[in-house]
Amino acid sequence: MIPDQTAIYIHVAPEFGGGKLGPFSDMEVRFGSDKGRVHVHVPEDFGVAKEHAKLIRQMEGSLILSPVERTAAVFVWKGDARRPTQVLTPTAIRHGDSFALVNAEGPKFIVELGKMPVDPRKGTDTRSMMRKRFTVAGFIAEVQRVIMATLYTFSPVALAARAKLLWESGYIFTPRFIVSALLLLSGYLMMAPTGCYALRSRSLLGKSDETLKNCRAQLDALGGMAGTDAMDLPPRKLIGSIMADTRLLALLEKDSDFYAKVKGRARNLIGNSSEYEWLYKESSSEAQAFARWREAVGKTDGIDESTKKLLPYLAAIPNLGTGDFGPVLDSQEEYVCGRGPLRLTWRQAKALGMDAALDAYVTGDLSPTQDELKRSDLLKKTAATAQNPGILGDPAVLIASEAKDLLAGQSSCVVELAGDDREDTAALKKMLADQLGTNAGGVPDGDNGIGAGPARIARYFAADVPLIHFGGGIGTQINFNKPTLSDALDGVPKSSWMLDRTAEVVARSVVLPCVAALTPKEQHPRLEKIFGTLPNPVMCLVLNYKLANE
Repeated sequence: MIPDQTAIYIHVAPEFGGGKLGPFSDMEVRFGSDKGRVHVHVPEDFGVAKEHAKLIRQMEGSLILSPVERTAAVFVWKGDARRPTQVLTPTAIRHGDSFALVNAEGPKFIVELGKMPVDPRKGTDTRSMMRKRFTVAGFIAEVQRVIMATLYTFSPVALAARAKLLWESGYIFTPRFIVSALLLLSGYLMMAPTGCYALRSRSLLGKSDETLKNCRAQLDALGGMAGTDAMDLPPRKLIGSIMADTRLLALLEKDSDFYAKVKGRARNLIGNSSEYEWLYKESSSEAQAFARWREAVGKTDGIDESTKKLLPYLAAIPNLGTGDFGPVLDSQEEYVCGRGPLRLTWRQAKALGMDAALDAYVTGDLSPTQDELKRSDLLKKTAATAQNPGILGDPAVLIASEAKDLLAGQSSCVVELAGDDREDTAALKKMLADQLGTNAGGVPDGDNGIGAGPARIARYFAADVPLIHFGGGIGTQINFNKPTLSDALDGVPKSSWMLDRTAEVVARSVVLPCVAALTPKEQHPRLEKIFGTLPNPVMCLVLNYKLANE
């Protein structure tokens, strides 16, 4: 055990205000947001649990760091390590090691072991005081602590606890774990029908007969490939199966440039799924808003089914903050204000036929937001960025504006005081039906092989590009009669940007539901309320493996 003249000190990292906490002489030091239950309080705004992590005193000057809950993320830097390691089970650390809560950029602490301070009244160190407080109950508690620490770190109990945490945390579905997992599952994946039948076994993936039926239906969508080795399917066919969209599959097989972008975006999403953490919190208002939006799109008339599968993921925005505004990177590679659940830019909304109030993004020096004339000048600059005739109002009519903070004073949106359709779900649904629906002008026929959904998503983003006119006659037009989406956008201003954004939406529509499908129900039992019917987990598992290893 640590000598009783030794205490634990906690240094707060300089980027979080610095400072030294302690000494702590307790056998456990707890970190979390509940002041009444922890030794080191961290504000709940950082996303920490009420009791998030704990340090347990251990033998020979070492400590055990452990998450208190299975969903409480903890990251550790040992020694001079440049990159942290996520802690899923009790882990030994030493003097000088550091750790962060929630994520690698979260609240960070450095652990120090030092001497107990001297009692100024008696001129002796506090270990004498500790010895005088010896009781039988204290001795029994210490014996219990040593036994539990030994079990956690050296016995088969540790292996069992680690296996349980790997399953409950979803870590077994990460690319690092998938290789070995697939070796175990290879016998079941050699043939898709056998793999589908094996899903009935709860010991494999815990799915029901309904999942079995979905698996067979998705295999049928691949064109009668039920007898094919699932591991032999290339990612494009796995994507087509997960989406159950043969037209999307046909486009990915024919359009190599677009497919490369979709595959690259999907790989990045798998590696950075933490940016969408808000989407998997069923109780959060943002996740519930996304679920309502998905249901609203599904009930919208006049939009083909292929496009309906993609439209919800226009609202699946990385690191989505609260409120109606957020900074977005527009087609000119400049940050502007995005408004509403889709974070539409003003220029994009106007080109799509919506009533939108002018806004302007301000960062750094926010003094212009305090002056009425300067705010009006900023709004006029936004109006000037739209080079499409017919979508501008008269900037001179601007008589009032307001500033909305986005990032606690670091940036702000200057907003014209007027109504805005971008925040109205009914107006957004009407716009999608009018501009991207089956009866809209300037969109491809769903049967021409170009892929109805991706082409309409590309047209949605084209609305943000100056000189692409939606009313006919003036500006650059997109010819969707070309054989592929890449061909249709070839030579169009900002074609690469439009193709990137479209590929991002397709990738989100595949990867984000797959993350939900591979999440244990015990961890998030109501994800189907957010995403609807989840894709087949076997297909998702194989896709993850393929993207990580190709």
